[in-house]
Amino acid sequence: PKFKNITLLNVREEATKVAMLKTGELDMAGPVSPDSAPGLKAAGMRIYAHDGGSQWRAAPFYDMDNPEKYAFSDVRVRKALSLAIDRKEVADKIYGGYAQPSALYYVRKTAYFFDPNVLKPDPYDLEQAKKLLAEAGYPNGFATKIWDVGGGSALSTAILALAGYWRRAGIAAEVSQTAGTFVCNHV
Repeated sequence: PKFKNITLLNVREEATKVAMLKTGELDMAGPVSPDSAPGLKAAGMRIYAHDGGSQWRAAPFYDMDNPEKYAFSDVRVRKALSLAIDRKEVADKIYGGYAQPSALYYVRKTAYFFDPNVLKPDPYDLEQAKKLLAEAGYPNGFATKIWDVGGGSALSTAILALAGYWRRAGIAAEVSQTAGTFVCNHV
């Protein structure tokens, strides 16, 4: 559609964004918290869910100059971290059912290469995750940082959940909130 004018506002505070939508000060906004969606629907707003995998902007910190000496260089560690995440619980509880567990970062089910028989998310399997960590030489886990650039959104809550899942597997994951963009892991 053609518009005469478009004004873009950066409204970070969720309550302000919701109030502005309800009073008509904003014509549309995104993203809004899954917690806000029912109230917006009740006020006559349409809620659109993104059909693609959305990245978790969570980047474990490790020495990029010497990655071979760190845990993340071992495929068993990366697989263990993936198995330690209960994606269904995150989708249902944090994203209020507006998300689906996905296997890869930014892969839409409508993508021409999407194959549901190949691109399946890892199941939640904490015991297998612990076993793989032990096989990789980390029976007692290790420490890492997760950089959160979610700005306090549902994404930030999901990153805190990620750290909690990893702690259950024995990884001492510290979350550091920051602004900016980091290299992202797929979870």
